Amino acid sequence: MPCLLVSCSKQRRGHIDRVVNRTAMESNPRKRRKLCAADETSGALALPDAVVLDILERLPIGDILRFRRVCRAWRAMIASEPGFARAHLRRWRSETVVVSPCSPGSGPFLKLYRYREPAGGSERAAGPASRVQLRSPKSYDRSIVHRDGVLVVCSAAEMLAWNPATGESVQLPRGQPSCCGAGIDRLGLCYDAAARALKVVRYYYRVHDVEAGAYSLGVEVLALGQGQGPPSWLPAARDPPCPIYGTPPASVGSAVYWAIDDRFFVDGGGSRSAQPGVSTLLSFDVTTGEYSIVDGPPCRWRCQDVALGNVGGALCVVAALKSLLGMVWLRTAEGAWTRVLRVRTRYILARLVPVGICGRTGELLLLAGRAMHHCCAGTGKARAVVDVRGQLEHSSRRRGPSAKTLVFMYTPSLIKIGPGSS
Repeated sequence: MPCLLVSCSKQRRGHIDRVVNRTAMESNPRKRRKLCAADETSGALALPDAVVLDILERLPIGDILRFRRVCRAWRAMIASEPGFARAHLRRWRSETVVVSPCSPGSGPFLKLYRYREPAGGSERAAGPASRVQLRSPKSYDRSIVHRDGVLVVCSAAEMLAWNPATGESVQLPRGQPSCCGAGIDRLGLCYDAAARALKVVRYYYRVHDVEAGAYSLGVEVLALGQGQGPPSWLPAARDPPCPIYGTPPASVGSAVYWAIDDRFFVDGGGSRSAQPGVSTLLSFDVTTGEYSIVDGPPCRWRCQDVALGNVGGALCVVAALKSLLGMVWLRTAEGAWTRVLRVRTRYILARLVPVGICGRTGELLLLAGRAMHHCCAGTGKARAVVDVRGQLEHSSRRRGPSAKTLVFMYTPSLIKIGPGSS
């Protein structure tokens, strides 16, 4: 009996000590934060990892970025779980049209504006969504390639990979020198499912002489988020078979498509073609490393009057046949071409650039000069024309017109591009 009383008194004293200690911790703000963090961590770890991952994949990207601070377990799942960023992208793939003006007055920043069609002429374009500072740009004529929420910005001075949603950015090496300068370095950005990584494809010229018909070509590939050191360019297994024109390429699936320069085009018999306007494309697959000559739409074009794009996951070709007339073609998964529409613009000699599909109306978005066209595939006519550059100049109160306006579809994602983040 005395032993039992002693044991009960010890248990009671231990319980009292725990209560006193917990009360003291709650009265101390610093200790109270540690206690709350410990309680949240224990509650989070009580759920199976598969359930936590399924819940996190269903959340918007802004909530996920905040929930990384809940506990170390959640942060580890979001940061290092294989395939989490891809699974979240599949669930939350929502494309938004963004605009980036390029001019000497824009300063050393890349600014993105969310585009929206004005209602009744009173609504202005939205303010800058985000911006990143380039270190030492020598040219403001920037080009942008994008895929899965990752942008690769190329200027005459440097090349930068950037994820605006997470704020992560990686400086990329310039690669092999090109005799035609930065303007001819036509970049593509594709996803290699076998390597589970985004890959940047760079096409460059060693020799480029149109009059003599002489050229020497090269292609190199850079993987984002692979390895522990800084990213580096690796040459392709073999050089491309034919030269390309300066038209920006289109990245569809794991392949990059360029418009072949018909001034150098060599037919199947090995002789140089005497007739310009050959409707042919060059593709490079980042998974297999193979090149292909792809037949274009059943219409003849000049390489300087064609634009390529990715519209709804399909290769899109826009050929300007006359000063005010253009034809839009889409390539199906089987390789067949379908003419979507014939569109007339009010801008003489303006190249039509495919932007994407409007998520609200399902119409095709085309950029001609400084205007956005909403085109209906059923009627083949432009439903509305919006002065994109004018909206930017009015809303941002910028001085002077923009030298160039880049418009593309952007999807926020958690894709990592830094070293060792695969």
